[in-house]
Amino acid sequence: MDDPAVFAARRPSENPEAETGGSIGFPHTHNAYEVLFVTGGQARVTVGGRPYTAAAGSVVFISRLEVHRVDALDDDYTRYYATVSHETLQRLPVGSRLTRIFENRPLGFGHCLDFRPHIAAIEPLFAAMVRECRQPGVFSDDMLRLLLSELLILFCRLKPEAFPVTFSRAAELTEKAKQYIKEHFDEDLSLDEVAAPLLISAGYLTHIFKQETGYSPTKYLRLCRLAEARALLVHSRLDITDIAFRVGFSDIGSFNNYFKAQTGQTPRQYRMNNSGDPSGRNLNAGKG
Repeated sequence: MDDPAVFAARRPSENPEAETGGSIGFPHTHNAYEVLFVTGGQARVTVGGRPYTAAAGSVVFISRLEVHRVDALDDDYTRYYATVSHETLQRLPVGSRLTRIFENRPLGFGHCLDFRPHIAAIEPLFAAMVRECRQPGVFSDDMLRLLLSELLILFCRLKPEAFPVTFSRAAELTEKAKQYIKEHFDEDLSLDEVAAPLLISAGYLTHIFKQETGYSPTKYLRLCRLAEARALLVHSRLDITDIAFRVGFSDIGSFNNYFKAQTGQTPRQYRMNNSGDPSGRNLNAGKG
């Protein structure tokens, strides 16, 4: 299987060294999108520098490479969490209205949503995803995508305000710019090149892009490069210099400096620390 990495509820005190998603007590990132569903106790979840108190019924949406940490506030803290690869998110049988919550960070966005009255409706879907990962059957990949889609549809029906229908020209241009960056991040790409097909200026692109996503186009470009570099470090034997040039950096020094600034590790340390780490895979499951 090659799709969502889905993780089961686990108390933080149980085998913490085996945890690869929803890690506790230190800032970290994943090369995937993550949704965290708290089922018991409380935790302080900090995402992008913004702290939240998550209790039973809280759902937290974390973007790919978004720095976050989870600190349990009591011994009763348990949760489900799922990490979803970028490729999987693009293949879900739902529209961008539902998947934008993983990427866009407009003004007023909150990572943590309260679904306390609806725990009984949400938990069976997470449990089904975990069972499907632990005991895959025929068409498991398709089943996982459908379960994740059903979960997002349920979230949207319960809190439609968190999934706004956006048909603005700015949103449309931003989505096109994001797609162009994803397809050309490994090139020597300038803002003018991204803006030209949209028939807008680089300045206006920067304005609407940050308004819609919370990121500048330049930062989004670097995050795309970083995501690909992390994947290549774990899943290929390419030389680190080759990886730097392959993902769009012009020199190894800039690559090393940016990589360490974003991850806290050099590329070489990251490769050594994550070789064979389940969190680097597209699919994994566990339950404690």
